[in-house]
Amino acid sequence: MDKKNENTYFVLVKIGETSDRNQVLETLQKLKDCFIRISGSNYESVFSSQGFTYTGYIIKTHLSVYTVKAYILGTTFDGGTFERFIDPEIKHTSCLLAGDSVLILKVADKVDGQGFSRLLGWLQHH
Repeated sequence: MDKKNENTYFVLVKIGETSDRNQVLETLQKLKDCFIRISGSNYESVFSSQGFTYTGYIIKTHLSVYTVKAYILGTTFDGGTFERFIDPEIKHTSCLLAGDSVLILKVADKVDGQGFSRLLGWLQHH
């Protein structure tokens, strides 16, 4: 992957309040599989709240923010099917359930902070 065309994203996922433990674990596994597919394993889980209600990830990929969202939601920009948009060989549905939320932010070249050692360490070394 061409490093010049890589984008770094912070992905925040909120699991819906109605999800049980098995649904949470299934959602987290689907997200992991999705991030591996779109980043070539160049991702890191950087935090999670107790019970995994909120989880944060950093991913590096050549894909746009809109395409990353399409992978996570299993849709296209216009609401069509994922298969038609990305790759007909990949059978994919949304990683998220009804009531779940996702926020994707592009990380700038320079970041700084305090207390988020795993997140800041990953950003500094990738």
